[in-house]
Amino acid sequence: ATLNQLAREITGVLEIKDLCNIVAKRIGLAFGYLNVSILTANWTTRRLILQANAGIDVDFVTLSLYSQAIDEGIVGRAAQTGAMIIVNDTREHPDFIQLGGNSICSKVVIPLKVNEQVIGILNVDSGQYNAFDDSDVAALTTVADQLAVALEKARLFAETHQRAEQLEALRQVSHDLTELRHVDTLLRQIAERAIQLLDGDGCGIYLYRP
Repeated sequence: ATLNQLAREITGVLEIKDLCNIVAKRIGLAFGYLNVSILTANWTTRRLILQANAGIDVDFVTLSLYSQAIDEGIVGRAAQTGAMIIVNDTREHPDFIQLGGNSICSKVVIPLKVNEQVIGILNVDSGQYNAFDDSDVAALTTVADQLAVALEKARLFAETHQRAEQLEALRQVSHDLTELRHVDTLLRQIAERAIQLLDGDGCGIYLYRP
């Protein structure tokens, strides 16, 4: 019932952080795990970025600031290999990194994949050893599959929205070039459109005067 409810709840949600928060909170509430975290993968920067964190130990990292190398720790190994990792005793795993004040005794790390490409990680921690049985793993795998599909839809929606904004910015630049006559105003408008078009922080235009 929990899985069906979750699937219905995330249907139509197109913001990545909203999706991740819903899933992390629902897993944490339903199963009472120590921590449930969801990270997305950026293969260009080779970083995993924390998008959501829920459970008993929710304050172990600052959500807006945390990211890690894509090959760091157990989470990084799962991202690199694309394979689920079940750790029944974290004391025995060489890649385990303790982040929080509460003791993480066992964990499941599931890559979120679309067409065999890892786009993120579902990480679930427990304060008990050997906490995850076959039914737990099966349920979490189903959630991970649903989340991966939803995240890909959200990514495509964001790309489409960004593309529409870029086209509108180009149209505005074209309009400005034909309508504006004052050079300073024209250059300022072009700079503002360029920032919008490229999602930049600033823009400079230099005039060559021989």
